[in-house]
Amino acid sequence: MSLAVHTSVDIDASPQKVWNVVMDPRHLESWVTTHEKVSRAPARLSSGSSFEQTLRLAGKSFDVRWTVIEAKEPHFAEWRGDGPYGSRARVRYELASLDGKRTRFGYENEFELPSGLLGRAAARVVGSARVRREAERSLANLKQVLQGRTGHGAA
Repeated sequence: MSLAVHTSVDIDASPQKVWNVVMDPRHLESWVTTHEKVSRAPARLSSGSSFEQTLRLAGKSFDVRWTVIEAKEPHFAEWRGDGPYGSRARVRYELASLDGKRTRFGYENEFELPSGLLGRAAARVVGSARVRREAERSLANLKQVLQGRTGHGAA
């Protein structure tokens, strides 16, 4: 079973400044609402980098191993995530300069849940509407962090 979320936010910060935050795993807790912890992460991510992240969604924690498939600083990053029970995700960040001082941060998350009974149960718990809400809340947090306000942290 496949689910997808595509959304974006305009941020009053340069693409480089946005890139520096979104490609540093130490900043995940300040903007990603489903984030619990990160381990085995380099300070700065680039093509080929990987790390493990514990996420929490719908009251359930789970681990994902992320690998940066491609990174073109400061405009594009694509990630692959391997999660529990054969679940997989592909995340893309697209950063477009609006006027040299502002950035449109595009976010895509496409994920495959396990097949069969387990996958159907996971889809009911996760659901695309819930994932979209969390993505939009995370991007709102990112905007607040980069525009000098405090983020909401993990939810």
